[in-house]
Amino acid sequence: MHQREQVSSFSELKDLLIRTFQIERDRAFVKLHFSENGTELLMHDYDDHKKALALSRDMMNLDIREGLNGFFIS
Repeated sequence: MHQREQVSSFSELKDLLIRTFQIERDRAFVKLHFSENGTELLMHDYDDHKKALALSRDMMNLDIREGLNGFFIS
C-alpha cells in the first residue's frame, strides 16, 4: 500500500506541473526531473528544464513548500 501512495503522489506532482505551466502535451509524455539548487529541491519538466517548481526550500530541515504537505507521506 505504501508504494501505491508514493506513486499517487508523483501523479499529483505531475498534474501540478502540467497545471502550473499549462503544458499541452499528453500527460503520458510529460516526464518529471528532479534536481537540487543549494538546499532547494526542484521539480522540472524533463523536456524543458526552465519549467521548474520548488518543492522544498531546505531539504536538510524537511521544509516542504506550503500546499504540498498533502503530497508526502511521513
